Amino acid sequence: MIVPFPNLTYALGLCALAGITSHLGYFIKGEHHMQTPRLVTYSILSFIAVTTFQVMLYKFAMRDALGNTSLMAIAYLSALLSSVLIYRQYFHPLRHFHGPKLMGLTKLEHVFRSRKFDNYRQLDEIHSTYGDFVRTGPNELTIFRAAALPILLGSRSRCIKAPWYDFSTPNVSLVTTRDRSFHDHKRRVWDHAFSMKALDQYEPRVLKLTNLLEKTLARGAGQPVEATKLFYRYTFDVMGDVSFDTKFNMLQGADVEEIIETFQAGAGARALLTPVPWLFELIKAIPGAAWKWRRLFQQAHIILEKRLKSEPENPDILAWLIEAYRTEIKKDEQMPSLEGDVVLAIIAGSDTTASALTFLFYHLALEPSIAETLRQELEQANDIRDDHALQGLPYLNGIINETLRLHPPVPGGMPRSTPPEGIVIDDQYIPGGVTCVAPNYTIARMESCFTNAISFVPERWSTAPEMIKDKTAFAPFSLGPYNCVGSRLALKELRLATSIIVQSFDVSLAPGETGHAITDDMQDIFTVMPGPLMLVFKKREGSKIA
Repeated sequence: MIVPFPNLTYALGLCALAGITSHLGYFIKGEHHMQTPRLVTYSILSFIAVTTFQVMLYKFAMRDALGNTSLMAIAYLSALLSSVLIYRQYFHPLRHFHGPKLMGLTKLEHVFRSRKFDNYRQLDEIHSTYGDFVRTGPNELTIFRAAALPILLGSRSRCIKAPWYDFSTPNVSLVTTRDRSFHDHKRRVWDHAFSMKALDQYEPRVLKLTNLLEKTLARGAGQPVEATKLFYRYTFDVMGDVSFDTKFNMLQGADVEEIIETFQAGAGARALLTPVPWLFELIKAIPGAAWKWRRLFQQAHIILEKRLKSEPENPDILAWLIEAYRTEIKKDEQMPSLEGDVVLAIIAGSDTTASALTFLFYHLALEPSIAETLRQELEQANDIRDDHALQGLPYLNGIINETLRLHPPVPGGMPRSTPPEGIVIDDQYIPGGVTCVAPNYTIARMESCFTNAISFVPERWSTAPEMIKDKTAFAPFSLGPYNCVGSRLALKELRLATSIIVQSFDVSLAPGETGHAITDDMQDIFTVMPGPLMLVFKKREGSKIA
C-alpha cells in the first residue's frame, strides 16, 4: 500500500515554521558553536532519511524525492535565516549601537574584512568612523575606552572568557580554558614555574643564549641582517631551552625554521576564523581540512614526547607542569592538557618577545639618540649581564614599556562575555551575554590616554609622567587572574638582550630599508607578527663581546 504524500505546499509551510521555531526556541539561547559538527551531521542524516522515506514509502523516483527534500531544506533554512536576520536587525539588545551594518548581521563580514590578517587595523578604522562603542558582530561590542580594560579583564571583573577560547579543545591550556576552577588550578602550577626562585634558575640559560645572539651579530657586523627572523630564532632558542630543555640551535644555524613556520601557520589558520568559532569547529571536524592547525599540535606532541623521555639536569618550566599533572589530573586528560600548554609556551614564549625586540630595535634605528641616552644609563649599572642590575633602570624599562604600548603583543584584544546582569562602562550599560573586546592597539594610541600618543617617547615612563593621562590604557600583558604568567621572564629577556646589544653595537636601518614593511606587512594572528626589517649592527669601538 502506498501512503499518500502530503501536499508539498503544506510540507514546505511546516518546514518554514520549524525554521522559525528552532531559532526562537533553540539557537537564540546559549552557546552552540561546539555543537556545530553534530548539528551539521544531524542535518545531513535528516536529509537522507526524508529522501529515503519518499522513495520507500511513497514510491517516488529518486530524482523527485531529492527535489522535494531540497525544497523542504530550502524552506527551513530560509525561514531560519530570515528569523535570525530580522531578530539581529530589529530586536537584538545591541540594535541601538552603531557599527557597520553587515557586521551587525553576520560575523562573516568580520572574517572578510580581516582576511589579510590585519584585524587590529580594521578595528582602528572602525573606531575612527563609529566612535568608542561599536557593534562589530550580531552579539559583539568593541569598546575603545581605557575604562573597559579593568572591567573586562581585571581581578574584580564579572566577565568570563568568550566562546572564542574553545578553539583548542580538547588541548586546553592555561590561556584557553574557560573553566575558572580549572584555570586557577593550572595557574598555581604555572606560578610555581615562574616564581622568583625559578626565574633566577632560568637566567643563566637566557644569558647564555643572549651572549650567543651578541656573537652572531658580531660575526655579521656591518652587514644587513633581517632582524625579524634573527630575533625569532633567538627567542625560539630561549623558549626551547627554558621551557622544554630542548636545544633548537637556531642561532647556530640549525635548519629547523620550519618549526616556527608550523606554529605561525597553525595560529594564522585559526586567527582567520577567530570571529566565527562555530565555523572553525566545523572545519576542524572535516578530515584533512584543518591540516595546518593539526600539524601545530602534532609538532607540540613530538616536542612533548621527547621531553617526557628525559629528565633535565636543571629544572625547566615543563618539569613543574609534568609533576603536577601526573599527580593531580586524570590520566586521560594529562596529554591533551600538556600539549595545550606546550603550544602556549611556544607561542607566548617566543612570538611575543621576538616581536617586541623587532619593534624596539626598529625605533632605536630610527632615533639613535635614544640608544645613546640608554648607554649613558647602562654605564651606571654594575653589570649589564645581570638582570638584577637592570630591573631598576628607568630609561631601559621606559623603552621597553613604550615598545609594548605602541606595539602590544595582542593588538586586537581579548574577548570576554558579560555576566547575565550586564556591565556598565563609563555610564554605558551593556546587556548580559554579550561578547566584548577592548583592542589594546587602538586604546594605547589614543590622545585621551597618552600625550603625543603615536610618538615613541620613553621619558613618559620616568621623567615625564604627565604624558601618561590614563595608566589603565597600558595593559600589554592583560590584567587580573588571566594576565600573562610569563611576563617577568619576557621582561628579563628583553632587558638583557636590549642592554647587551645596545652596549656592543650601533644600530641603523640597512641601505634601502625604509622601515615601512615592519608595520605595513604586520599581521595580527591574535599575537602580533611584525613584517620584515633589515638592520645593520655596527660594532662599537671598545665594546667587549662575551
